[in-house]
Amino acid sequence: MLKTAPPPLPSHVPLAVDRLIRRCLEKRPESRFQSASDLAFALDALEGVTTDASPRPAMPTPEPTRAPSRSRRTLGLAVLAIALLGGAVALGRLTKRAPSAPPTTVESWPTLVRGGPLYHRVTFAGNDPWHARFAPDHRSVLYSTRRAGVWQIERSDLDHPSRQTIAEGLLLDVSARGELAVVPAPGGTLHRVLPGTSAPRTLAENVTAASWAPDGDALAIVRRTPEGSVLEYPIGTALVRSDASQLRGVRFSRDGQRIAYEETGLSETRGKIVIVDRAGKPIAKSRVHDGVLGLAWSPDGNEVWFATPSQDASENAIHALDASGRERLITHLPWIGELFDVGERQLLVAPNALRIRQVVARRGEGSRDLGWYDGTVVQGVSSDGRTVAFVEGTGTGDANGVYGAYVRAIDGAAPVQVGNALRLGLVPDGSAVLAISGEHEPMRRVPTANGTLTTLARGAIERFDLDDELELAWSAPYLVVRAAATGQPMRWWLHDLRGGDPVAVGPDTAPTGRHPISPDGAWIASAEPAGGIRLWPTHAPADRKPRVLAGPAGEVPVGFSGDGSALFVLASAGAQRSITRVDVATGKRTPWLEITLPDAYPRYFTARMSADGETVVYSYASVASDLYVLEPAS
Repeated sequence: MLKTAPPPLPSHVPLAVDRLIRRCLEKRPESRFQSASDLAFALDALEGVTTDASPRPAMPTPEPTRAPSRSRRTLGLAVLAIALLGGAVALGRLTKRAPSAPPTTVESWPTLVRGGPLYHRVTFAGNDPWHARFAPDHRSVLYSTRRAGVWQIERSDLDHPSRQTIAEGLLLDVSARGELAVVPAPGGTLHRVLPGTSAPRTLAENVTAASWAPDGDALAIVRRTPEGSVLEYPIGTALVRSDASQLRGVRFSRDGQRIAYEETGLSETRGKIVIVDRAGKPIAKSRVHDGVLGLAWSPDGNEVWFATPSQDASENAIHALDASGRERLITHLPWIGELFDVGERQLLVAPNALRIRQVVARRGEGSRDLGWYDGTVVQGVSSDGRTVAFVEGTGTGDANGVYGAYVRAIDGAAPVQVGNALRLGLVPDGSAVLAISGEHEPMRRVPTANGTLTTLARGAIERFDLDDELELAWSAPYLVVRAAATGQPMRWWLHDLRGGDPVAVGPDTAPTGRHPISPDGAWIASAEPAGGIRLWPTHAPADRKPRVLAGPAGEVPVGFSGDGSALFVLASAGAQRSITRVDVATGKRTPWLEITLPDAYPRYFTARMSADGETVVYSYASVASDLYVLEPAS
């Protein structure tokens, strides 16, 4: 049995049972069921199978492996190329069928080991990010693409390459009768649009996600507010609120009785899928995955299918969650993928070739690459501008998804890995990093050369905000971190690195985003939503009150100068990043440094500066991908 094929089963054994048994007896472990729950689902699918007296075809004798055809070799090389570029996704191919065919449940999607899914490329534009849905007739795909800075909605047929612009805006969803839910830009004003007919109808402000009810009359939405994310249905009625997580990707069930959404970190994709009823009462939730990126209801409407991007190859997959909270694997993906929609036997996905670059720029000297692998994110720069600390998301992390933590000399010497962490802070002289590896894990001081690892007291802190950046003072031994005590909202905590418990400072609920601390540890800077930078005192003597440095909306603080007389702020516009020096006493603004990125629409940007402001290290992310349809090979 170990080296030969199992003998044929009796002819009265149903074919479906025969296939299940043979899968259990596969020689290679990866070809068998991957868990008891997968086998249980397969057994459930056999319920009602009866004995068929008709003869079953005999099992074929294995033939020698043939060399792949030229077309298959070409596809394989293309897939490998995308993977090597740090990309992600399941690709797909579509077979033509009548649009009125009833949905059917796909019992088992093949893994790549078993031959893999079929692929069909839909777009040829290299866009990012994608917002896409199948058209109601399932003969085409509707999606948003950005042209000259303006979002447009286009249609592409599935049986041949084509492009047709049908409306302006960012597509959030498509109703059964072809009406669109559209915003002009992420987080903008929601409109309902029926292409080719009346003018758009305005529905709500600050909308990040939307889903049509099956009747096509009402929408569930996710709205961004100063207090956090809110799921509403109908519009104006809050079902779920969260200030410590991000609600995304809302989708109505096919029967209209349930709503599913993603709940992730405020700036990362790690999170879970949640199903609630129309009143917001929880029904089920998935386990926490390294990433959740896109969801849609299964063809029969009994499950939510969702993508789970991860640096762990075994977790790169499409999973399913049912109303009982049970999860199962739909198919493995060879890359990190995003799921947009599910058709009768189709998945609409995109291969996001994500790269995060790290660059050093010195005033008057130009810039050069300072990255390591494909996910290099700057975490701190020493006061003299000679050392940088960074985390690496695509190389030498540990098995639990924690990033590799590094320091390196900015002159270009090879980096040194000091451990694994999700967040780092570099002490001003570069002799140590402060590292956090989990929201409930302690903060540790790790020497970059010689020394002893020590653990910082956490006092009343119950959990850290892993989306936050650690901020250290240039002169005083202080660190500011965003964290929460048990049952309390996120706020700032001031650590004295000489010892003692951290102390809560600033407002009772601290805003998200950068919050650099002044060199003497007396002030914390944060962006105001309406514009300007607010300075918060860390202590409360009578002569220290919060005050605002005037400035345009959208600017964020990057760091104080070494002597505390100035604050550097960052403004973004397309590919341009502008750093301005603001005098803390007078508010005088002096242009400081201009950065032009190669990607006009980077997904992510962060920067750190030396104490004199002459050295800037920044990281930015860019993604270029196309839409594909995936379906089983048989």
